[in-house]
Amino acid sequence: MKKKMCGFLAGLLCFLMICTPVFAEGNDDLMAKLKESAQRIKDMSSQMEATKTSMAEIEKQVNESNAAIDAINSQIADLDARMADRKAQIAVLQEQQDKQEKELEERLRVMYMYGNDGYLQVLFSSNNFTDFIARADMMKNVMQADKDAVTALENTKKELEEKNAGLEADKAAAEQAKAVQNEAKEQQNQLLAKNQALIEEYKAGIAAEQAAADSIAKQMGGEKASDFIQTGEYYWPISPDNSQAFNISSPFAGRIHPITGEWSNHQGVDVAVSYGTPILAAGDGTVSIAGDNGGYGNCVVINMGTDGSGNKLATLYGHMSSIATSVGATVSKGDIIGYVGSTGNSTGPHLHFGWMVNDNFVDPLAYYPGQNWNYVE
Repeated sequence: MKKKMCGFLAGLLCFLMICTPVFAEGNDDLMAKLKESAQRIKDMSSQMEATKTSMAEIEKQVNESNAAIDAINSQIADLDARMADRKAQIAVLQEQQDKQEKELEERLRVMYMYGNDGYLQVLFSSNNFTDFIARADMMKNVMQADKDAVTALENTKKELEEKNAGLEADKAAAEQAKAVQNEAKEQQNQLLAKNQALIEEYKAGIAAEQAAADSIAKQMGGEKASDFIQTGEYYWPISPDNSQAFNISSPFAGRIHPITGEWSNHQGVDVAVSYGTPILAAGDGTVSIAGDNGGYGNCVVINMGTDGSGNKLATLYGHMSSIATSVGATVSKGDIIGYVGSTGNSTGPHLHFGWMVNDNFVDPLAYYPGQNWNYVE
């Protein structure tokens, strides 16, 4: 019996020795697939963000087109008002001209009816030679005044008509400019619609890839991909394969400051992790601070552009032992930007991780939904 048991145990031991490397190799393969999946998610996320940036620029152009169209509409309304005013003036002048022409025609008609007798009667009814000359000049002046008045009215009317024609030309040009702006706006809106459809495709692709990654993670004994790798929109600054990655020793809240002993608001979270642990960029962006930053010690701040609502985003990483980037550098999420330390106002090695929206600190954990946190002393 003992021999049979010993033989069974020996066989089981051999089986385990043979199979264990196979299991390990299987996990390595799964991890490789998980990393490939994470890279695809990262690539699609980057492409989606680039598309969003492009859309923001197009939306800016649409707003500019709308402003230009509004300005042109205002210009057209002003031209219409001025043209209406010109037409009203022309109508009044036409009425005056018609009246004067009728009066002149009436005088001419009377003179024609009476012939030269009427004209001579006016002249020869003069009391003396001086009165004769005066009457002759008066009649001459009346006739010339009538003629001049009609001519002046005609000239004024012609001038107004020319100005009105100029306004009509200006309106035609404005209408043409408006048509160009409307066409540009239509093209921009079509491009926006295509980009929005592309973003929806990226979202669907990311969701499908995330589901596949979570499935692989379950085969490895986890619950979701983030138990092993980073796949979210923003990376946690400590790699999840570190057992201390999600240890929060001080949350975003009011607290008694461990050094000053005074009550203060903690503008971030402290991640309790070992000295020298690599610190990762949470998102793509540009480094604006990389150096000593007072109480934060060796510190890096990354400006991450704007979110979908146009809010400015930035992240802060404090108390580093050393910094692995520089001001002005462009970083991608997941890039190593420094290493955990205890510089500045610190009681031990940890990462102070801050998140800013429009220059105001908010709770960073809000950007990592579904993550389980370990709150430690």
